[in-house]
Amino acid sequence: MKKNIHYLAAILLLWLLFAQAVGGAVISSLTFDEGPHLAVGYATLRTGDFRLQPVHIHPPLVNVLAAMPLLLDPSLPDPRSIPGWDIASLSAITDTIVWQHRPPDGIALAGRLPIILLAVLLGAFVYRWAADLAGWKAGLLALFLYALDPNIVAHAQVITTDMGVTVFGFVALYCLFKYRISNIKFQRWWLGGAGVALGAALATKVTAGLLAPLLAVVVLLTGREAFRLRVWRVVVIGLITFGVVWAVYGFEVGRAPGLPFSVPTATQVKIYQSLQQHYDEGHPTFLMG
Repeated sequence: MKKNIHYLAAILLLWLLFAQAVGGAVISSLTFDEGPHLAVGYATLRTGDFRLQPVHIHPPLVNVLAAMPLLLDPSLPDPRSIPGWDIASLSAITDTIVWQHRPPDGIALAGRLPIILLAVLLGAFVYRWAADLAGWKAGLLALFLYALDPNIVAHAQVITTDMGVTVFGFVALYCLFKYRISNIKFQRWWLGGAGVALGAALATKVTAGLLAPLLAVVVLLTGREAFRLRVWRVVVIGLITFGVVWAVYGFEVGRAPGLPFSVPTATQVKIYQSLQQHYDEGHPTFLMG
């Protein structure tokens, strides 16, 4: 009975986070960044074409998740019919799908709900990890601080990739934690979970690439197994991660600029190339005109 009360308290805290995020999402207008995220996700869902991803410099996973409710709106146009689709004009697609929607905020809550649910999912993992480490009281304390963190509540109610990469990165690390403390029977499942979560993170935001060496170091430097076995487990995680990313792109094989041959996940390669070009050219800024 007492254990059920602990879970009930955790559920109430998750509902508190959900209520705060929905309350903010309902009254807040779309931010500038949310428009492209939503438009690209919708265009990818409707067409199965990833041409906007390198322009947007973001992998598609969370954008697609956010845009799923928009498929229920029959008034939204087919992206392929929008002038500028052929040249992958992100601004033209965003203007037509998002900013010209009447009212633009009418699709805001629909696109924000999947992000809110991701934040709730992260809260559940925060509770679970803290409880595994120090008991249910620690789990509830960690979840209490998480659910009332203004930074978390704010990011939970906007359509960006930040909450998504945080969730998937956290889950990947939690899976490695469980892998280290579980018996041999379950280790393979937690190892696979780490690979799936890392793949989802990489398919969400380019900065998730920083997680890959971190997870590799954790596996290589912890445990009592032979070093060769730990290297093999890093390879397994890498293969699962690659498989997840490739699946997000529909097992795409294509050409990327500068490469003399076709490669899997060519769009992901193009995204990294676009990011490097962005770094080289610099970001336009202004002050007082």
